[in-house]
Amino acid sequence: MSGPPHGSVEVSREASEAGRRSTDIRDGSTVVADKVQRLRTELVRVIRTSTADVDRRLSTRLNINRQGTLQVNGEAIPVTVRNLSLGGALLEAVPVCLTMNTSVTLAITGMVSDLPGTVTRVGDRTVLVQFALNPEQSVRLTVLVSDRQAAQRADPRPQRKWQATRCPSALAFNGGTSLLQTSLAIGQRV
Repeated sequence: MSGPPHGSVEVSREASEAGRRSTDIRDGSTVVADKVQRLRTELVRVIRTSTADVDRRLSTRLNINRQGTLQVNGEAIPVTVRNLSLGGALLEAVPVCLTMNTSVTLAITGMVSDLPGTVTRVGDRTVLVQFALNPEQSVRLTVLVSDRQAAQRADPRPQRKWQATRCPSALAFNGGTSLLQTSLAIGQRV
């Protein structure tokens, strides 16, 4: 005998193909599950912040869209701080992959520095940091946030609100890139 019979070669090839297909299905399922989770997170955020009646946040978020630096394990990472509250900050354009529960320190250019916290959510190039402030840091941040909120209230320009609408791209922010592609918008920034 010089080799395995033809039947066992065929069975081996089919087993390999079945294993490859199984891996493809598993990988595809993981991608779909991740996208469903991101959609769920965004929908929950929109619904919870659509009116004051259902907004359970402990403190108001300020949309600041400022540059900042995130210190992670001694490395300075440039980020954009989308919004800020007394409890934490949402960071965008995070160029590195961070994991949940990573200890970080945030500095916001021209505003405040040395805000220690922990990564509590990771999305596509976004990171949510929950602050762990000492009393002095908490006072500094409270004054900053209060001053900014007062300035926003004094601004005569109309504030943006969430509204239910039908549109081809849901949750588009002021005509910008849509966050979710769906035929029914739960809310759209206007």
